[in-house]
Amino acid sequence: MYPQVTKQPSYRAFVVARLPHLRTLDFQRVTAKERAAADALFGAAAAATAAAAAATPAVAGKAGPTAGGGRPGPSPEQITFIKQARASLYRGFSYTPIPLPP
Repeated sequence: MYPQVTKQPSYRAFVVARLPHLRTLDFQRVTAKERAAADALFGAAAAATAAAAAATPAVAGKAGPTAGGGRPGPSPEQITFIKQARASLYRGFSYTPIPLPP
């Protein structure tokens, strides 16, 4: 069974355009003609969309962009929640190493 995404229109062309080194998709070889058509359909549009997403300013009250640019990181509240969740995973957990034979 294939996932439902494979039934979306232009799914194959989008994946081929976004992954330039892809050789095979869904057990079928990617042809040069198919790659050219996918680049014409999604190549420039996908690049422009990614560039616009990277240039979008952060929402007020949320964490800003990372030092290297790109997507914003988690907010201070999210970081605190992640640390608390991580700490609760290990509470009550005891580790006993298993001796390995010589």
